Amino acid sequence: TITIDQYPYDACMTHLNVCVPPAFFAQPGGLMAALEDPAARQEIRRQMEDSDEYDNYYRNCGGFGGIFLSRSPQMPEAEGKTILQLAEERGEDPFDTFFSILRANQGVASAIYFCMGEEDIFPILLHKDTVVGTDGILRSLEERAHPRGFGSFPRALRWFVKEKKLLTLEQMIHKMTGLPAQRLFLQHKGRIEEGLAADLAVFDWPVLQDTSDYIHSNTVARGMEYVVVAGQVVYEKGRLTGAAPGRILLHRRDG
Repeated sequence: TITIDQYPYDACMTHLNVCVPPAFFAQPGGLMAALEDPAARQEIRRQMEDSDEYDNYYRNCGGFGGIFLSRSPQMPEAEGKTILQLAEERGEDPFDTFFSILRANQGVASAIYFCMGEEDIFPILLHKDTVVGTDGILRSLEERAHPRGFGSFPRALRWFVKEKKLLTLEQMIHKMTGLPAQRLFLQHKGRIEEGLAADLAVFDWPVLQDTSDYIHSNTVARGMEYVVVAGQVVYEKGRLTGAAPGRILLHRRDG
């Protein structure tokens, strides 16, 4: 059985250095040595602009206008802007800006890549084996990340059900609960039924709205009233209760 996990956004998130062709990481001195070499930087640029021989995020996003800096600890003024925006502010070539960000951060920075479209997202969602996931990166509340960590599930309900009407509310919830539990062989999860785990999310449907975005990634959804885990209320009207009944789940496959 093929299973598909999908988060409901048109942008992904990973390291900024994935834009660089892989060969430059394997050379003596690695990426940082290449960034200090003008000839190597020119070759990196050439391959980023022309090559389809690797997963070229630069081309996938249509250039630096589609690459948004989410985390740049050693050059914080880059955060919250596309590389193109920052280059225009600095009055320099966007590739020079890109190289400067990598060099300042020793190659370790994070970016959000606008590389997907509704023409792909919607058909994938409607596949019978697709479930909603976050693919989230956990960071402190003070660090900017992808909004999927806080917003994936309320956004899926809002975007796919309320706005686009691609699925009914019941169908969408099944893709978040019963179907993933079934795929992971978690027989006591995913359904409201006597004898099963008392895990519940109670929300006000007319009010429900994701609030996290690419600038403010760590904000909670409006309209989420209660979250119950193993019979204990862990979230109530915007606040954690302090209860922590969650535990590692082990699947059991009969037969």
